[in-house]
Amino acid sequence: MQQHGSDATAGGRAVAGAAQRFDSNAGPTVRNCALGDQLLKPDGVLVYSTCSLEPEENEQLVERLLTEFPHIRFLQKVYSLPFRDHFDGAFAGHLINTG
Repeated sequence: MQQHGSDATAGGRAVAGAAQRFDSNAGPTVRNCALGDQLLKPDGVLVYSTCSLEPEENEQLVERLLTEFPHIRFLQKVYSLPFRDHFDGAFAGHLINTG
């Protein structure tokens, strides 16, 4: 099985204006995933991961990818939660090329 990974820019909201900064960073993230999409064979796997728990950096960006690449399917998501896992929060999404 072919696999590729992408680690998005860590935006976080600890700094004022981070949401606006993320909006400007989302374009390169989507472009990186588009490159990954071009490299994926049918049934190839793309893992999209961040060191963030912010929905706009995780689920919302994955939704944007699914809209732009209709042959990609979102299989599952996994979170690392600080209170449960005793280290920083993170997100990983498992996507597959059905084309």
